[in-house]
Amino acid sequence: MLEADRRAEIRSPVAARLTWVPYLFIAPFFICFFLFWLFPFLFTIFSSLTNWAGVFSTRPLEFVGLSNFGYYIEDERFFQALMRSFTGALQTSLLQHLVAIPLAFILTVGFKRWRGTLSSIYFLPYITAPLAIMLLYSTFGRKMMESMGNALMEVGQNPTFGPVMERLPEWVFQVPFTLLNILPDIWQYIGWNVLLYLMIMSTIPKSLFEASRLDGITLMQQLRYIVFPLIKPMVFFALSMSFLQQLGFFDSQGSSISSYIQRISAFDGDLGGGSAMNLMLFGCMLLFVGLAYVLFGRGASSIELSWQMEGKAKDHPFKPATRWFLGILLLAGCVLSIAPFLQTFFWATQTDGEFYKVPPQFWFGSNTAFNFKDLVENIPLLRNIWNTLYLAGMATAGTLIISNLAGYAFAHHQFKFKGLLFGVVMFSMLFPPTLNAIPTALMMNTLGWAEMPRALWVPALVSGFSVFLMRQYIKASVPKETLEAARVDGAGEWMIFWKIIFPLSAPVLSVLALILFANHWNSFSLALATFKDMDTYVIQQAVRSLQRQDRTHMGTLYMGVSISTLFPLVLYMVSLRSLMLFTGGDMRSKVPKFTSSDPEEENTPAA
Repeated sequence: MLEADRRAEIRSPVAARLTWVPYLFIAPFFICFFLFWLFPFLFTIFSSLTNWAGVFSTRPLEFVGLSNFGYYIEDERFFQALMRSFTGALQTSLLQHLVAIPLAFILTVGFKRWRGTLSSIYFLPYITAPLAIMLLYSTFGRKMMESMGNALMEVGQNPTFGPVMERLPEWVFQVPFTLLNILPDIWQYIGWNVLLYLMIMSTIPKSLFEASRLDGITLMQQLRYIVFPLIKPMVFFALSMSFLQQLGFFDSQGSSISSYIQRISAFDGDLGGGSAMNLMLFGCMLLFVGLAYVLFGRGASSIELSWQMEGKAKDHPFKPATRWFLGILLLAGCVLSIAPFLQTFFWATQTDGEFYKVPPQFWFGSNTAFNFKDLVENIPLLRNIWNTLYLAGMATAGTLIISNLAGYAFAHHQFKFKGLLFGVVMFSMLFPPTLNAIPTALMMNTLGWAEMPRALWVPALVSGFSVFLMRQYIKASVPKETLEAARVDGAGEWMIFWKIIFPLSAPVLSVLALILFANHWNSFSLALATFKDMDTYVIQQAVRSLQRQDRTHMGTLYMGVSISTLFPLVLYMVSLRSLMLFTGGDMRSKVPKFTSSDPEEENTPAA
């Protein structure tokens, strides 16, 4: 028998197997997507056309058509909340990326040696608890606003500058206060966006920068005419995700659109109207995403990432003064990333008198034991930590496995409707979870999962970004030749996944675990509507209950915030090496070599 015929016989079962195995790999993701995302979305559309008031309402269900939409379009409170949230989300997301893109560019071309270290430090605020950020802002932000307001009043009373200020438009004075309001969100997510842009900028050939430099092109021209056109697909995804995240923000005052919809649905019992408002909010989201796609998103479905560096490219030859200036700016960014984080732990050890000192005492206090004792007497600390650890751990572990399976299928398998199905994955990245809050809660009640952790972590298994990132990493880092050699040696697809794909995905799994765990650990907006008893609270809920109207026992509050930050911090330290490689180095692991078991081929001398 000819060698080619024998090979064809060996490979034919492999080819037949590959026709259906990819569907098994992507099935867990799409089952969760259809059950907990698509079905609730369809139910939201249905309920928006009715007068539905909930399962416990005695009012008969009636079809009302588009009257819910008409009523809330004319509702001034809805329109004001929508415009306030839309404007705030637009301002915050744009400023995040206007800072992140130049910062990632400077790290890429000018500070390659320190790129991984600096980007990892900038990522630190991302794992900080939102409650800590809110408290930090309430402490520092108000004082800064008062100082700024007093300074403007003094300048306005000056006979020289007063008349000039009177002629200035009103928006000039609103800008600094607006920046202070959105500063916490910029601070928290700047490192996350720098991470995304460093990933895409690492795919740009370093020889392109060197050639442009030899041609006399300045750094600003490189950023504008070379880098920005090549990173536009990532700008589309990152900007869209930032905008949707900010638009879905809940606030305690009820001034955001998400808080207003929740109040109308949960407290006023108008679930049909709440569904209609959710769909109108979704329409505004699609409008923004569509505009972003027209501006930046062409070719987004074919975006490629790489973690292999192209040799040892040199840093841009800055002038000494310029390098020192940029270095000071980067160092200032590190200080701004670390100092507020450390201040949280310092306040956890201080008395109220030490807490309210001006300027703040940037060191440990003398009240550590009392604050901890007061904390454990007011909340079941260990129980709350276990609840959060279980919820975040299950959601993270499940998402990692599901995403790794789907990412492998999309990276190295060919099957029908692959492009369409991957498009669904990409679309799910832009699908706000708050849109399905009402029908998902109803589904959890129907399944008997109300006030149970699985009501939150099971729907959270759907993560389009995780599948996207896994697909990009596996495609870039695992050679097809390795998989083909394993199949020829008789390895099945499941063995290939567990013995090759899963181990080689360890670096990206480590970073993704940090991102997912921090998200689930710090998220408590949906938990507020799910858990009603203190023993079932997640740690962020329990700590939030310690806030007092008289603003006393602040050390106890910050002790709870600090303890709630420890678990993401430990995972951050464990994942630090992978995070640094993720943004500044070569993540390709040693790929095992598979050789054919054919003794004739083994004995064939090399040419």
